[in-house]
Amino acid sequence: MATKYKLTYFAARRRWKKKHRGKVYYLGPVDVVKSNREAYDTALKEWREIERGLEAEDDQAELDRVRAENEDLLAMVEAAREDPTNTIQNDLAAAVIKQRGIAGHPDFKIGNSGPDDMQVQVETFVESHHARHRNNELSAGRFDQLRRDADYFGAWATDRGIRPSTVNAAAVEDYFNHVMELVARGSISRAYARGRWVTFRMFVKWLWEREICNLPRNLEARRFKISIPTKKIKTYPLDDLHEVMAAASDKTKLYLLLMLNIGGYQSDLSDLHPSEVKLGKNPRITRKRSKTAEASQDVPEVSYPLWPETARLLKAYRSKDSERWLTNESGKPLRIDHIGEDGKLQRLDAIRSAVRRVYLKINRARKKAGEQPMPTHDLKLLRKTGADAITQNSEFGGRTADLYLGHSPRSMREKHYSNAEQGQLDAAVVWLGSHLGCA
Repeated sequence: MATKYKLTYFAARRRWKKKHRGKVYYLGPVDVVKSNREAYDTALKEWREIERGLEAEDDQAELDRVRAENEDLLAMVEAAREDPTNTIQNDLAAAVIKQRGIAGHPDFKIGNSGPDDMQVQVETFVESHHARHRNNELSAGRFDQLRRDADYFGAWATDRGIRPSTVNAAAVEDYFNHVMELVARGSISRAYARGRWVTFRMFVKWLWEREICNLPRNLEARRFKISIPTKKIKTYPLDDLHEVMAAASDKTKLYLLLMLNIGGYQSDLSDLHPSEVKLGKNPRITRKRSKTAEASQDVPEVSYPLWPETARLLKAYRSKDSERWLTNESGKPLRIDHIGEDGKLQRLDAIRSAVRRVYLKINRARKKAGEQPMPTHDLKLLRKTGADAITQNSEFGGRTADLYLGHSPRSMREKHYSNAEQGQLDAAVVWLGSHLGCA
């Protein structure tokens, strides 16, 4: 496949060039061949710097143009700022500004959009999402990540003298380059960088919606896409799983079995409601995944047949709590993700703690026997192990694995799974228990 270049190689000068708005820019080292990748990268970097400067000049020129065309409004804006109690005068100025479409211009800002201070606006942005968390629209973990990403950008922007009203195309490119530099240095992963970039874009759009800044034209530029390479799916080694099961108490064994049986996380076990459990002749659990049940109406309610040992242990460890089938020894939820008064995530996980105690028990015995310690495996691998096994079985495949995982449907056809698909899922879950040695 031929290489696609953003610059043009000029053979007469043995150099790279770029034509932009009728002007030709000669870039990078001279007397180089086209195949010299290092020379091309140097030229491209030089062009990016020139392009960023041109975009900043364009932004400033646009600000100057708007100011010149609306000088008649400046006196009205100044009067509104000096006397914010004069609502008639302020409303008139705001209406004219809105009518002319210049509300994002820093010289024409009035009203209640807040001070032009980055830390103040970041705090307001974070608080708006804290409210979403309190309304069960955002998980505690997602809110905590968003808060840390927004705080990071706020500190970065403040260090560089960037105010909310001056977030422009140059700031967008500078921040993207900064984030990718952290990836190149190994400070953060590409997945973490993408999360940080998504939060930044959310923040800039939020500023624009509040008429604090203009929307930078390069905010959605394709060159700022952060891709994540597909990784090989990690699964829980079966030998280790069997050893952990054998060493675990019955209650800890129930946690492991249940996560495999229903493709669940710790939060799914913690939130398991008595109305979702049916024991007896054909034991089942029917529910939506906790992570997404409240956030999306498209998430399917999935019914899982229970393996005999899972059903036996569920019956044995039924709690007295009317809202939760399982609790810890103190009668409290197994998993608590809570945003504290300081706005930071506080997490308690009785399931993870119980499994860690099993690892300690196993590794003490291994050390005594002169054997290598067992590595600690992330509990998320349990559901991945189940889904991967179902996917690899040609009798079931990916759609059945998606149902097992409780994933949102990807098409209209998948929104309501059929009786045939329920039968397929039942067969897959029964087979999985036998395949893993759990049924």
